[in-house]
Amino acid sequence: MRWRKLGLIYKPNGEKTWARTHASVPITDHIFGDRFRIYFTARDSNNRSHVGWYETDITAPDIV
Repeated sequence: MRWRKLGLIYKPNGEKTWARTHASVPITDHIFGDRFRIYFTARDSNNRSHVGWYETDITAPDIV
């Protein structure tokens, strides 16, 4: 299978103190059907990493 970059499905907007920037090291967990939970690390304003998650439907990633 060849990788096709389709764009971002999540990007920290700086509103959360623990997730000011970055969304790296994604790990996926299949919930059910087309729903997946994506665990990632984000950085705070002191550049420390924190773990968070984002749940999405892979057929419509722009709808939470």
